[in-house]
Amino acid sequence: MVKGNQSLFIIISLIFLISLASPAMAVGDYYGPAAVKYAQIYVSRMCDCGISYAPPTSGGDCTHFVSHCLEAGGISNRGSHYATNWLENPGLIVSVDSLRKWFLETGVATQVNSITDLEPGDVILYMPTSSGSNHATLYIGSNQVASHTSNGFFYYTYFGKPQFWKINGRKSFSKGDMVEVENSYSSGLTVRDSPAGNSIAKKFDHTQGIIIEDNPTPELLQSDAKVYIWWKIQWSDDGLVGWSAQSYPGRDYYLKKITTQTGSLAITSTPPGATVFIDNVNRGMTPSNGALQINNIQGGTHNLRLSKTNYQDYSTSVTVITGATTPYTFSLTPVQQPQTGSLAITIVARRCLYIRGRYFPRSNSGISPTSY
Repeated sequence: MVKGNQSLFIIISLIFLISLASPAMAVGDYYGPAAVKYAQIYVSRMCDCGISYAPPTSGGDCTHFVSHCLEAGGISNRGSHYATNWLENPGLIVSVDSLRKWFLETGVATQVNSITDLEPGDVILYMPTSSGSNHATLYIGSNQVASHTSNGFFYYTYFGKPQFWKINGRKSFSKGDMVEVENSYSSGLTVRDSPAGNSIAKKFDHTQGIIIEDNPTPELLQSDAKVYIWWKIQWSDDGLVGWSAQSYPGRDYYLKKITTQTGSLAITSTPPGATVFIDNVNRGMTPSNGALQINNIQGGTHNLRLSKTNYQDYSTSVTVITGATTPYTFSLTPVQQPQTGSLAITIVARRCLYIRGRYFPRSNSGISPTSY
């Protein structure tokens, strides 16, 4: 029978072995432009944590910088068994070879053959040469990489023979997705008037909304110096439209996609070119040929409005049938334009012309046809 300190030693050993056998997985999905935004902000200064593996000007901070970039994009190696906890706790990976091994073990990234296979936000590593040097950079597009230690943007072959690593992730949501607040705790999820802008409301767990733009906006929040991924959402409880953060970088996710029973609408208008609003959310414009297809609408009754310049707005209720596409065709009524004519007035001896008390100059158009 095992007792006392011996038992504690076995438990600790088991935890350690499990951590080696099951490497930490990435947190959530990935949005490369957010990683690039972080790189652009911090390429010439210390990362937002305020800690450096080594002073960026003296070498050694390259992988730490890339790990922070990845975290801003939505994938974190924080707390993995390759991480260094004496910088932060839990810490990030700070070694080039450890980052490569983490990519391989977790499937977070796949090595590809060419820079043409990469997108901004992917990673380029430079493994040891005969001199023993290695390096990690973030690919920012146009054959350029962002680098700490060297502190700047460089052509991708500047540091030697590259290894190209494509991050296996995608953005978390798309336009029309239903999302729900989670992990807001007692403080609530902040709704802002723009990405990283002023606070206009708070939303708490289980509040639902709809994503109304297809791509988020990465932006620095000045109050904590972190780059967040901001989604534009219309909230179901009160119709408020604003921007909220997807997650705290590398930690809690504030928004989760929820599966609902949805259907589609196919909207046609005469004339075409009408803007279609569903529950006051702009869902596109009717095309000149065919119908505007709107997918992922929650089943049930919704308010629909069509708007076009020089035509009267048309509002009605429509029913979305789960699992089906329901077609609707609408004819818009032109706005009645006032009919006008002109008068040719001959003025004798500088006389003034007044019609119903309104002064008219010597030649005037825009006078409604009637008797005066």
